Amino acid sequence: MAKQTLTSSWAKFERLVRKYEKSERQDEKTLNQLEEHAKKVNSSKIPEALSETFVRPYDLEDVDIRFVVSNNGKLPDWKVCYREEDGEIDISVAGVFAFVNRCSQAAESLHTAEARQSFTHYRYEAYLAELSKLPSSMALVLLILYEVASVKHITDVKKKSGDIESAPGEEYLKLLWAFKELESYYHANHGRDMRTEYGISWLESDWFIGE
Repeated sequence: MAKQTLTSSWAKFERLVRKYEKSERQDEKTLNQLEEHAKKVNSSKIPEALSETFVRPYDLEDVDIRFVVSNNGKLPDWKVCYREEDGEIDISVAGVFAFVNRCSQAAESLHTAEARQSFTHYRYEAYLAELSKLPSSMALVLLILYEVASVKHITDVKKKSGDIESAPGEEYLKLLWAFKELESYYHANHGRDMRTEYGISWLESDWFIGE
C-alpha cells in the first residue's frame, strides 16, 4: 500500500468533495467514501505533522489536528474549530473547500456595486480574491493558522481603560496574520517567495501589534 502524503490525501479529499457538491441530491455513497478516507488520514502521520509544523510552535504543544467530514450525516457549517476540552483543532474538509469557493466568488464579484458597499467590506473581498490564487492545500494550512490566531487572540486590543476587545475587521486581520505566517514558512522551506510564485499582490501584508 502506498504511503499517504498530504498532497495525495488532500487531492482525494478534493475529488470527493467536488463530486459531492455536484450531486443534485445528497450522495450518501460519496459521503461514506469521504468518511472512510478521513479515518485513514486521521490514523496516518499527516495530522501529527500538521500539528507539529503549524500549531505547536505557537505555545499549543498539546493540541492535535483531526479531519472531520460530517456531524450526524450533515456537513458542518464551520471551517476549522478549536475544541479546548479535547485539545484538538478539527478541520471540516467540506468547510475548507467552501472557503476556497468563497474566495473564487469574491474574485468574480469584486467589481460589482455589492462588493463596494464599504471600504472594510471591499478590502475583505479584495483580500479573498487574492487568496483564491492559492492551491486548496495551502488554503487548508491558512485556515489552520487562522484558528491558531483565534485561539491566541491575536486580534485582541488593550484599551487605555485596561479592557480587552477584538479589533474591527477581526476575520480579515486573522487571515492577514495567517498569511504572514504561511508566507514565512513557505520561504524558509522552499526558498521562494510565495507572493511571486502565485502572483499575489497585497500591499497591506505586514502585521503590526501594538496597544
